Amino acid sequence: MTLPSGVPRTECEREEWYELAPARVLSTASQGGGTITYTYYKEYIGFGVFKAGDDDPESLSDVWPILRDNELQRRHEARIAPVDEANTRVLLWSAGGLVGMFGGIGGAAAIQKQDRTAAAVLGVGGLALGVAGLIGALVSGPSVHDVLEAGARRKLLLPQEDDVRAAAHGLNTTNTERRRRCEQRAPAPPQQPAEPVGAVKSSTAVPPSAPEPIRMPSDAPTLQASATALPRMVRP
Repeated sequence: MTLPSGVPRTECEREEWYELAPARVLSTASQGGGTITYTYYKEYIGFGVFKAGDDDPESLSDVWPILRDNELQRRHEARIAPVDEANTRVLLWSAGGLVGMFGGIGGAAAIQKQDRTAAAVLGVGGLALGVAGLIGALVSGPSVHDVLEAGARRKLLLPQEDDVRAAAHGLNTTNTERRRRCEQRAPAPPQQPAEPVGAVKSSTAVPPSAPEPIRMPSDAPTLQASATALPRMVRP
């Protein structure tokens, strides 16, 4: 997508210049655990934000400030939020299950000599907490489809759900402001030397004035023939 700001003109502009262009992203999602894990792939096509000269689109979380559209950001991130929330629940269930399991097993080992019955209860309880945490993590996790969609949305604006024109307007404003700052930082061009006072500039060369002939008195002595070639004289 060609922006009105065009392409960067100077090295200063190129340092912080962005483009909005069609892009492809291969999103991945994994499911399973232990010895068997399934990995899923899906390709998505949309619009990515690129720094000038780069081939990989920027993560949208890094460029929302330069897109300058809070509503676009809010709606886009709202589609990713359920996946992030589900991943947080998975971490909490997993961490809780591990803490419970190792706490129970560790407590059982510590009191095994003093009270075998209590040690057995702690050990079984710890194992139960570990299993509950594992089941909770599996149940509360996001679906494969949602993970794939969220992975693509982290780098792409999708025309069927995002206002791409609003993003283009924001990027164009950012690039225009960058150009203005670079122009203000550019060194001033060297100034031409001032013309002398009273001088008039002319495009045509002025020929030198011819010397006036020297007038000799009529009663001057006649020069000899060997002295006819006199040096050229010019009146001061």
